[in-house]
Amino acid sequence: MHYDADLAPDPQAWLASSVYESGRAVRAWLVRRDLPWPCGEHMADDWREIEDQLAAGYPPEIGRLVGRMLDAGLSRTVAIWALCTLAGGEIFRQHARMTRQSPAGSRLTGLEGLFDERDFSILPSAFQAAGSTGFGAAHAAVIAHHQLHYARGASMGPAEAAGFCLGLAASPRTMPLSEHSEHLLGKPGRAETPAYLPVLEACGRLFQWISDALFEDRDPIPDFCLGPNRESWSRGLRRAMTITRGDWDHHLAAYPALRADYADTVDFLTVFAEREHASDIIGRGEPRAVSPGEEALRATAEMSAAARRLFYLAHPPLLTARTDSA
Repeated sequence: MHYDADLAPDPQAWLASSVYESGRAVRAWLVRRDLPWPCGEHMADDWREIEDQLAAGYPPEIGRLVGRMLDAGLSRTVAIWALCTLAGGEIFRQHARMTRQSPAGSRLTGLEGLFDERDFSILPSAFQAAGSTGFGAAHAAVIAHHQLHYARGASMGPAEAAGFCLGLAASPRTMPLSEHSEHLLGKPGRAETPAYLPVLEACGRLFQWISDALFEDRDPIPDFCLGPNRESWSRGLRRAMTITRGDWDHHLAAYPALRADYADTVDFLTVFAEREHASDIIGRGEPRAVSPGEEALRATAEMSAAARRLFYLAHPPLLTARTDSA
């Protein structure tokens, strides 16, 4: 049997085949296609079951849902992948017993309510982010979608999350992202985040990307953090510096000569954030106000150099080696 998820199989031929035959065809397609890693052989049984339901027309809500997804411009592969990410899970069982109202005002009965209109737009990015390496636009889109729809303002957008991750990565103490994931996602939003939205993984990719950039002496500030998003990036860094202040105080007690440099660097990088808690970060009075035109003068290269400087201040041997090489 030949199978291609982008082409709906003939219902009669599909249902006439054995479970073994159709399952083997799905498994062969998953292995053959260059799909994100979550679409491996382990997903074949759920994938085949979704195709069984579509071919049989039962439950009818699944067919209606896939039809709406295709009408919204999603590929059939992404639509079935999205259903497979939820198949067998608690959210699948809950929606089978409930009715919800979509943002468009329509009533969604049972499994048709697994996704609504706001979810359709992010599914291609979620599909791409789930299977790609590194950190890219798809991961940023997932983080932004989570903040907009599921966190009720309690979580950080991509630029603020990048600043926060820099503050953790540049800390004197090695600090895993999971230790402060509630700041990134917001506790209510994290609990309500759908299973198909890999937002925590996207934040982890961002943290790793920034950490690697610091260690490899690359630019640790993603492009989307600049321009109109610079204030959000600065605010995220300020939040991280507030959390890690105890680590910095302990570190600077051992290296008092670095304290003034630390204060100036943090002042430079967080100057565009809200200022009411500035003294909580650097341990001194309010820093100076931004002079007219100063924002334009603080170019990308200057901010990147200051971000790396913060990392070096947390690791004095690296700072000494950099100074000697210069």
